[in-house]
Amino acid sequence: MPSTYNNNLRLEMIANGEQSGTWGSTTNTNLGTLLVEAITSTATVNLTSLSQAFTVANGATDESRCAAILLTSAIAGPFNVYAPSLAKLYVIRNDSGAQVTIYCNAGTVLSPSPAGAAFVIPNGKTVFIRANNDNGGNWEFRNAVDSFGATGLSTTSGGTGLTTYTTGDILYASAANTLSKLPIGANGEFLTITAGIPAWGSGGGGGVTSISASPPLNASASTGSVTISLAANYGDTLNPYASKTANRVLAAPNGSAGVPSFRALVAADLPNTAVTAGSYTSANITVDAQGRITAAVSGSGGGGVSQVNSGNGMNFSAITTTGTVTLGTPSPITSSSTDSVTATSHTHSITGAAFLAGTQTFTGKKTFTGGIVSTAFNFTDPNESIFAVSSVINLSVGNTSRIRLSFSDFQPTNDDQIWLGFSANRWKAVYAVNGTIQTSDQNEKQDIVDLDETEKRVAVRIKGLIKKFRFKAAVLAKGDAARIHVGVIAQEVRDAFTAEGLDATRYGMFCSDTWWEKEEQELYPPTGEMRLVNKVYREAVEGGIEKTRLGVRYDELLAFVIAAM
Repeated sequence: MPSTYNNNLRLEMIANGEQSGTWGSTTNTNLGTLLVEAITSTATVNLTSLSQAFTVANGATDESRCAAILLTSAIAGPFNVYAPSLAKLYVIRNDSGAQVTIYCNAGTVLSPSPAGAAFVIPNGKTVFIRANNDNGGNWEFRNAVDSFGATGLSTTSGGTGLTTYTTGDILYASAANTLSKLPIGANGEFLTITAGIPAWGSGGGGGVTSISASPPLNASASTGSVTISLAANYGDTLNPYASKTANRVLAAPNGSAGVPSFRALVAADLPNTAVTAGSYTSANITVDAQGRITAAVSGSGGGGVSQVNSGNGMNFSAITTTGTVTLGTPSPITSSSTDSVTATSHTHSITGAAFLAGTQTFTGKKTFTGGIVSTAFNFTDPNESIFAVSSVINLSVGNTSRIRLSFSDFQPTNDDQIWLGFSANRWKAVYAVNGTIQTSDQNEKQDIVDLDETEKRVAVRIKGLIKKFRFKAAVLAKGDAARIHVGVIAQEVRDAFTAEGLDATRYGMFCSDTWWEKEEQELYPPTGEMRLVNKVYREAVEGGIEKTRLGVRYDELLAFVIAAM
């Protein structure tokens, strides 16, 4: 089947199975020549006759395919130019020296000129025009837009039709669809209207002929020299919102009528509540809704504490004439379920449920046999404190239970929620009868596959990285007595993955933890003093020092190495 050219750009469409061994050349012509021609090329068309058509070719270069066309000529016009009846956007510049009328038809010269729409391109102008067949199948140019030419963009195309301006020019419509310039006027001239057209003039010499004022303003006269002032009953004769001396109020004169002014309050300005001035003892006072004292009468009693009752576990002496009360030794203190108990300086047994508000400081051995609710505890005595409860102890943080301690186990309240230690806050050692048990249930795993060859090569590399070493902190504390350990170096494990093109951080056996340390002042409750402590933050904090520590999970690392054996 032969090739076809049924598209607007007349590219050669190769039929299936055709042009064996030569189709590449055809494709290169389509893409590298003809398509580039349609997107970026400019064709210079020299008009050698008064009627001339743009060239049209299938699968070869032509004038009508080009993105832009420059019209030139060495003969006198005007000219008629014909484009093919294919939908296309044209950018055409007319430098022919005469007017050009462009038509849209089959791309051949028609004589006489065809009926229907045509577009006129004045000499020296560039236009953007689109060819289509919106007119009932009759091809013509539509949506033509003038660009900037020698005479300026026309008003009907959104321009002014003007090409030059002088400083101070005013643009106005002198007629329908016509814009004109009004040059700047002389100093002192006014803009006037004459027969509907703006013009500069000297003005009529008018001025203010009458003045009137409404309260709170007064005008001294309606013509001539006029003084404007505030009405006499307005208040302050100055601007009431101007700056005033501090602690002043706008008020009439003290004790008499008159023009108000800004002044300090005096006793006479305050309403009289009929309370007799003087001193009152053990007074009974009445205050109204506005906070004013409306009545005051001296009382008959001397005031003070008249009776003290002893609470649970406490003994009190009688009140002496000096108002002194002696407290007995509180041993033991037994709290009810609603007691608030603070225990200090003795050995106490609290057998009820103690509800302790705030931060509590205990000095001495404490035995708690009931529940305890508090925001914080500080145990400053070297002796032990015993929490003896019947079932379990729950440790809550932020009103959320975190850790549960019972007779048989010590466990987090919720599964897979909290850590035991942190890279910056590690346990010294863990002693256990059995080792840790890690989840290996198939039901909780996915993406289960054998190690690939690249991973096995990494495992072989790591096998050769096992070394013996001593910890720096142990050497600092024990010197030569510090013991020798065997294992890997986390940085070398990471580099083994990198050498094979893998990312170690994608594997759980390699751990990298980052935190921030910052010295801050913190209250030490036992002494009430502020101490400088080194606080650890898991997120970046202003002024914090960033630190990173690498580690490995040996259970996964060893399984990884064994897989390559």
